[in-house]
Amino acid sequence: MKLADLLLTSSQNRITFQEIQEKCGIESKRVSKALGSKPVKPVLKGRNWVKKSMKQVLGYGRGIVLVRI
Repeated sequence: MKLADLLLTSSQNRITFQEIQEKCGIESKRVSKALGSKPVKPVLKGRNWVKKSMKQVLGYGRGIVLVRI
């Protein structure tokens, strides 16, 4: 799955849902569902990715972002 590969190989500390849509071709409505899929869940946990709002991370903006903690 492209999303699991992106999360494994990314050197960034944050990835926006927009970047996930562009790189993986997942529709915005399906990103949350894809994050809960069997191949992606262990990668999220193993690489310490957490879903947060843009406002929590950057202090401004709308949308969701994955942050590595």
